Amino acid sequence: MTLSLYTPEMLDSMALRLLDVSASIRGMAEHVRSHGIGEVEIHDKKFLEWCEKIESWTDKTSSQLPVQVRAIIAIKPKDNV
Repeated sequence: MTLSLYTPEMLDSMALRLLDVSASIRGMAEHVRSHGIGEVEIHDKKFLEWCEKIESWTDKTSSQLPVQVRAIIAIKPKDNV
């Protein structure tokens, strides 16, 4: 697995991409609902697999992040006040 450096802005961008996907799915739900259709068939296997992987990655990364932040703060030169 490759580690990449991320700024807070890059993490925000990742979150916004997920929100865009969520909005698209909500739009699909509203489209079906607005036509009075109870249900439609969709291929969901890959989507469910990807969601599971994203949830797992998020859980793992969010638990490791505080440790990494503390390590960076510990070696960061202190500003003279």
